[in-house]
Amino acid sequence: MTLKSLKTKAEKEMLDLIPKFVWERLGADGAIVINALFLAFQLGQEEEKEICICAAIRLQGGFIARGQRHSDCRRIIEDVFRDRDFKVFDGREEEGFITSKNRFVDRFKGLELQRKAGIKSNDGTYSWKEGLYSEDLY
Repeated sequence: MTLKSLKTKAEKEMLDLIPKFVWERLGADGAIVINALFLAFQLGQEEEKEICICAAIRLQGGFIARGQRHSDCRRIIEDVFRDRDFKVFDGREEEGFITSKNRFVDRFKGLELQRKAGIKSNDGTYSWKEGLYSEDLY
């Protein structure tokens, strides 16, 4: 999928949800996240099921980075706060997911949403005790 292949107004609006620096950071892998957003959008149009669409990390101050994997989110945060003279990752950050309703949820709520929507893990199994992982999405 490329920017030029977006045709409908809804597709273009979905693209606006993703910050430009995230797009640039993900490069070709960004298409995977975009496809997940479109799937979530389509599911949202058909049914009101909320699902997890991408990994996210929320810092104590409320800043949320989104990415295909949590490691992508960490790199984005490091890039954004590179010139700051404080420790960004201090143990209070929270790994979770962004949902099809643009909410941040933790790993356990994310797993609950996926189960409720009937979505199977990418490899067919979920780690029920540890919550949802980005590898479960795609």
